[in-house]
Amino acid sequence: MTTEKRSRRAAFGDVAKSMMTPAAPAPRMSEEEALEVERQADAEEEGDGPTEPESALEQAADQAGEAEQGDRVIRQVPVPGGLVIPPYANVGYVIFKPGLTGRPDLGLRTCVTWGLTVADERLARQAARGDSSRTYEEMAKRMIRVVDGAKADWTGGNPKVGSVNRFWEQIGPKARMLLVNQYMQTHSPTVEETADFFLGCCTFRTSLPG
Repeated sequence: MTTEKRSRRAAFGDVAKSMMTPAAPAPRMSEEEALEVERQADAEEEGDGPTEPESALEQAADQAGEAEQGDRVIRQVPVPGGLVIPPYANVGYVIFKPGLTGRPDLGLRTCVTWGLTVADERLARQAARGDSSRTYEEMAKRMIRVVDGAKADWTGGNPKVGSVNRFWEQIGPKARMLLVNQYMQTHSPTVEETADFFLGCCTFRTSLPG
């Protein structure tokens, strides 16, 4: 044990003694208890944090809280009747509070999103007009399927109802960046998925001449 560790143990003991009342003498720890205290102190010193796993009850409570929060968001996002959602789509229900948007005077803004098809990606690249800096922005715009309760409109026929371009302009740079981030997260494999793919799902060999 290093000098620094010994000093930390001593400091811990001094604090513990100072917190006890005269009528309650310090109990004598067993050897196993002393080893456990030392193990936890070592873990904290190395930055490992708490070593006890989260209980199943705590995990269930966290999941229930996340589900309840998700339900509250969904209830605030209007969806038009007859909206056809493709099977297995990862549907996003999004609200932007007025203070986050570029036009807070218009109040709460909402949209519904889901993943891109091959045709969506092609249209987004055409809209980017070869400007690579606009590609992710156009991809994120193509995710939008509902605007403030109306079906997304790309024709410009009614600029006040369902217009994606108008919505994109009014929500401002912060909200636009959040939608771009949403596109990146939902359309890119996770670190675990990438590792599993390259370690267990594909391999390479060098071909021989002739």
